[in-house]
Amino acid sequence: MAVSGSSMVKAVSHLPETGALSQAQLTAWLAALARHRTRDEIHQLSRALQVIDEAHGDEEVAGGLQHRLALVQTADILDRLKLDTPTLLAALLADLPENRLELAAEFGEQVRRMLRDLARIRTVAVSGSGETDEKQSENLRRMLLGLADDVRVVLVVLARRLQLMRVLKYLDEAEQKRIAGITQRIHAPLANRLGIWQLKWELEDLSLRYLRPDEYRAIARALEEKRVEREVFIRQVIERLQASCRDHGIEARISG
Repeated sequence: MAVSGSSMVKAVSHLPETGALSQAQLTAWLAALARHRTRDEIHQLSRALQVIDEAHGDEEVAGGLQHRLALVQTADILDRLKLDTPTLLAALLADLPENRLELAAEFGEQVRRMLRDLARIRTVAVSGSGETDEKQSENLRRMLLGLADDVRVVLVVLARRLQLMRVLKYLDEAEQKRIAGITQRIHAPLANRLGIWQLKWELEDLSLRYLRPDEYRAIARALEEKRVEREVFIRQVIERLQASCRDHGIEARISG
């Protein structure tokens, strides 16, 4: 169980939480990626963004969130986990409708295979929409584990779920609890099994926030009190060390 820990995957500052993604914000995001990806990879990512613009336009997915922004947020999570460019491309192109999948052919066989597997997972999710949550969860878990031979597909699914959980506050309470419940039963355990602790902790944290809000707030308050206590203790130790250094004629700058 985690509540607002510092080991979670940080959201990049120049991507908005909701609304639309401006060209300036998109350019800044690509520039950040260009620091650790090749020019050809950035060209591929730019081309993928053109493809999703053609496919999705300005459509929204939830709470005023532009579809393109949701896809970029997902790719950003994967970038911060240091995933390769084909994985980011698959995340950006993951929602292409079946009759537009040919647009993804230019991005290579790896991306094509990942998109095929992501489409299969989406089909299971949609076909199970009328079943009980437990039955749907069982089907999704089996499908995800069956695709574990290419762990990148599962990581895209987990990143998509984390992106959704981060904007869950814009949905109604019933949807919040439904989605958080599935996340707790399927996605957080999968992240744990794969050893992706940053995803596991944040998925658990956000699930608890919506499933047991009173307990979540109580834990958050307790952690905040402990944080304040730690800061006071550290400050006192620094002051003692600095005084000791001065007494011995030592120039030192101490931080903690």
